[in-house]
Amino acid sequence: METKEYLVVLEVSQKQGYIFKTDRLVENIGASIIIRKITEELPKNYAKDDEFVFEGGGKSVYAFDSYEKASQFVKKMTREVIEHYPGVELFMAIHEYDTEKDSIIKAINDLYGKLEEKKSSRRHNFKTIGLGITETCLDTSLPASKYECVGKDKITVSSETSVKIKVGREEQDEVFKKLLPDNNDYKFAREFEDMGGSKGSKNYIAVIVIDGNKMGKKIEKFRKEFIERNPDVSETANRKYKQELRKLSEEIDGCYKKAVKDAVKKVFDNLEKLQEKGVLEKRYNENIMYLPVRPLILAGDDICIVTDARIGIDVAETILRNIEKNTICELPMKACAGVAMVRTGYPFFKAHELAEELCHNAKSILPSDDSVDASVIDFHVDQGELAGSLSDIRKELYNNSALTNKPLYIHSEDNTSNDGSKSMEDFRKRFELFKDKKLGRGFVKQYRDALYDGESSAKKYLSDKRMTNKIGESYVNGHCVDFDIIEMIDIYNRLEG
Repeated sequence: METKEYLVVLEVSQKQGYIFKTDRLVENIGASIIIRKITEELPKNYAKDDEFVFEGGGKSVYAFDSYEKASQFVKKMTREVIEHYPGVELFMAIHEYDTEKDSIIKAINDLYGKLEEKKSSRRHNFKTIGLGITETCLDTSLPASKYECVGKDKITVSSETSVKIKVGREEQDEVFKKLLPDNNDYKFAREFEDMGGSKGSKNYIAVIVIDGNKMGKKIEKFRKEFIERNPDVSETANRKYKQELRKLSEEIDGCYKKAVKDAVKKVFDNLEKLQEKGVLEKRYNENIMYLPVRPLILAGDDICIVTDARIGIDVAETILRNIEKNTICELPMKACAGVAMVRTGYPFFKAHELAEELCHNAKSILPSDDSVDASVIDFHVDQGELAGSLSDIRKELYNNSALTNKPLYIHSEDNTSNDGSKSMEDFRKRFELFKDKKLGRGFVKQYRDALYDGESSAKKYLSDKRMTNKIGESYVNGHCVDFDIIEMIDIYNRLEG
């Protein structure tokens, strides 16, 4: 009896660059959908359901009972991508193992090794892409192949950009509609200008990046527990591992999608009140009502969403809290978020890059020894006057970071640094204090200037104004707890529920 099995892994490389190289939302959406189609939908045309193993970590794995089937799968997928989705970098690898003698766990690791070898040895193609007499696409720098009408503009685009626009226009509502609240006529915003800001003013959007904590270690725990329960290698054990791994990946994906869907429902439930308060404006287009939110990436524990800036922090926090309601391998699920708030005209790839840096910075405050796993959020309002890394910006803007207390834990009890102020719960308490109209905007502005000058200057200002008892300590453990709040005074809004 044939006991050979052939594993195939596929991965789209350079995903972030492919999605975020443009500032036009319809292209960002289209690019995200294309990657989803390639990794989740197209393989179903060339592989049976029982040949699918799992998706996770940006990879999809399939198993075939012959090399011919595996090879044909690779060829058909490659041809489909080359013919219909220019600009996508698809990498695939095949690995053979014996289902009776070899562990599929090791086989998958070997498969990943082959994929990495292929990626590291990629050939750099140097070729003539234009003759100097053709117009170029501004997004890709490739020769333009056609004209596209985007908004009020008629632009020249390459084949890559044209496909993104087409897919974005035709499929965005269908792909993400399961995340919309049930039984309503709203759709997700199609343009950044549809997020709900006041027309004619300098509107801000929030780019939210969320990434699961220690997912690799959770999967490793799953593997170890499986081996303890199934110490002997056999075809039965390998088949069982595939089934359990597939179930696990589906649970992770479902958990994150539900976390986003519930957060979108919370936005919907608060929309009328936010509009009545003048925080957001209603957005219509051809009688379609838009929510001030737009999902871009939902791939397992990797999320990217755009919202109006005034609800961005709370949307991110809501998603993190929703994720925490779940467990994997008896371990609570936690995640970190980065929220970059930028003007609508800000280069979108830079906004996403900043959000990713913020998410990474949020993760950086967690202990490296795994003694604590917690959900953490970091956020930043970019005024467009500074450039460089997040670290460079904060050194320049916040006096070597002394003026900011971020990142913040979602729950104060997760903070083990003996700093009783480094959480969103504490942030909200002080935020309500500064929203008190009795303080006056003049006081808040002057206090902000005093904070810039350092802790002693802030203490003197509060003493002179006889506000020490009301405001309390400005600095805790060398970090200002009030500057972040003053910076967000006209932006941050809490969603009820």
